[in-house]
Amino acid sequence: MSDKRTTVSHDGVVVDTGEGRVRVRITSQSACAACHARSFCPGADTREKIIDAQTSEDLNSGDAVVVTMQERAGWLAVAVAFVGPFLVLMLALLVVHALTDDAVMAGLAALAALVPYFLTVYAQRGRLARHIEFTAESRLKS
Repeated sequence: MSDKRTTVSHDGVVVDTGEGRVRVRITSQSACAACHARSFCPGADTREKIIDAQTSEDLNSGDAVVVTMQERAGWLAVAVAFVGPFLVLMLALLVVHALTDDAVMAGLAALAALVPYFLTVYAQRGRLARHIEFTAESRLKS
């Protein structure tokens, strides 16, 4: 079995630089971006995002770069952003509905349960940032 780590990469442009860090603008496209009917489809979207990335190179604003992230870090981000809130929401909904038999109360309690979840995620952002890291490398290797 290979020990090669799978990465996810995007092309981008440096918009700001700092010591060992850069801010990169990438264009995120939906999965149907290659479809010939995308201009007529309301589901097709293209958005620009700014990503903070580490770099060991001397990069300047306007430089073309490739931003990479370990695939497992992407799965962690998905779990924290989508799976965790879904589980908290459903658990609170089911428990409160079973205890009160009131659907409105259960729905409001489920939404309220997300507040401590996201406050916890916010409080742990530094710890999460150590696991979800982006790196930027110049596209023009000398």
